Amino acid sequence: IIPDTSVKEKLNMGKVIEIGSDPEMKKEIKKGDTVMFQKYAGNDVKLGEQKYMILKFDDVLAVVK
Repeated sequence: IIPDTSVKEKLNMGKVIEIGSDPEMKKEIKKGDTVMFQKYAGNDVKLGEQKYMILKFDDVLAVVK
């Protein structure tokens, strides 16, 4: 739980479309989950017109339920 009084910037959130092979990650995160991640986390990738972000498990702050 993150109190809104402690958050001064918009949180970064995204929908999980694929999971890597890390067994620990697969226990915590599932396809279709919405996750919050660190501001400068991950790598941006553009395939055609679609933009994606590749994140490490350590960059994920929370799974939004």
